[in-house]
Amino acid sequence: MKFLTALFFLLAASLIQGKDPDPVTSILATDGKTPDPVKIQKYIDWVERAMVEYPTHFKSEEEKKAMVDAAEKVTDEIKALDPKNLTDANTVTILAYILGMAHNADLRTFGKAREFYQRALELDPDSVRANYLYGMLLISTERYHFDSLPYLQKALALGERDAQFSIAMLYYQKGDRASAIREMEGYAKARAKEPQIWDVVKQMKEGTLEFSKQRPPGGSSEQRPPGGSSEQPSTIPLKVK
Repeated sequence: MKFLTALFFLLAASLIQGKDPDPVTSILATDGKTPDPVKIQKYIDWVERAMVEYPTHFKSEEEKKAMVDAAEKVTDEIKALDPKNLTDANTVTILAYILGMAHNADLRTFGKAREFYQRALELDPDSVRANYLYGMLLISTERYHFDSLPYLQKALALGERDAQFSIAMLYYQKGDRASAIREMEGYAKARAKEPQIWDVVKQMKEGTLEFSKQRPPGGSSEQRPPGGSSEQPSTIPLKVK
């Protein structure tokens, strides 16, 4: 069974059980070297709700400590892997996604996440998931914010509609209001059950769309830029399946 097929079945089983996932502090197989798809999915099921976006959303200080401590251990395992020795693009993308979530928790994993996404795209340049998630990682930073555009555009061309929201926001931030409105209208039409998106279109046309100025501590070149609209939250990464 292929790696992602196994993850699909594990995700379905988790949803059926309807209980909080158990803590996971390692994603390697018993040999201590090979990523284990079962452990990876269990780890993602556990931390994703809290760490999928910035700022993170922990239920309590106890949960934060448990998840951040686990994230440090898991990301150390991933950092010890050489992405050049990994040949499955889906596996590399999922590992990059885990590093990206750790970046949201300010664990300084951005550089390694970039390295893994770049390797995934080297293995499969037309991976919609890798293009989209890499674009969403880049857009979450100040230094590489606008570098995300070509990856999000490719993800959209490959069928990932949610990329269009972020593309529209990037155009608006660049001052290209016409392109921003075109892309946001396209997104709104595709998301007919979410009429609030038309409010964003209206604000873009009026030039009144505002962005959050929140910054995380540290002030590095990897800090987050102004975020999504105060009325419409930014698109978050795809759930890895």
